[in-house]
Amino acid sequence: MPLTRQDYEERQRELTGLYRELWPELSVELAKLGPNRNISKPFLIDLTAHKYAEAQTKLVIVGQQTNGWHTEVTIKGDPIDYSLGAYKDFQLGTEYFRSPFWRASHELYRSLNPNGPENGFIWTNLLKVDEKMGRPKPDVANILHRYFNLLPKEIELAAPDVVVFFTGPNYDDMLKLTFPGITKNEIPDVRERAMTRLECDRGALPQRTYRLYHPKYLNISRQWDLIERIQDLAKANSAQPI
Repeated sequence: MPLTRQDYEERQRELTGLYRELWPELSVELAKLGPNRNISKPFLIDLTAHKYAEAQTKLVIVGQQTNGWHTEVTIKGDPIDYSLGAYKDFQLGTEYFRSPFWRASHELYRSLNPNGPENGFIWTNLLKVDEKMGRPKPDVANILHRYFNLLPKEIELAAPDVVVFFTGPNYDDMLKLTFPGITKNEIPDVRERAMTRLECDRGALPQRTYRLYHPKYLNISRQWDLIERIQDLAKANSAQPI
């Protein structure tokens, strides 16, 4: 039976509770690195911020990390409330449609839900902070993994039909840390570095889970047709191996 808006509200309360439980210790560990690292504010998601509950095919898009997520802002009050509000206000990049990432994300969502509501997917990231508007250094990534490894829980609570990791092959090491037991499955006629289907023996990911190049690289390398390939694969019967 499909989950309702009320179901997702309850699941968001659980997720917010986890954010509140784990953030203080993570914040302490990041603060030990000093003030000059330019580490962003926490990137947290809200399952109820948009129209995800109303979409027929539930899609979760996973990026690498943010690009300077409120780095210069001094938060007055609860950082969890602030971060959840920032997620909602960003509106899934509706002001950034020229960005390959957001163009690909909305294009994929619309292909899977041609009659669905606007902004009916979930966006999250593999790494919950960025450093100097880019990938955090290994010490930061290790702290995130140790103290704030919540991406599997976010996906579990979102209960998606399709997950697409726009993370590219250079983040596969972090994928393996985040999802122990994850494996790659070759897609016919496509190089594994470019695109692969992912499975996790612990059931943390749906069958229709894919990792491919970041859309910026797809655009630069003229491999945008892989977005259409993902659309075709994701539309396949989820009960059938691909």
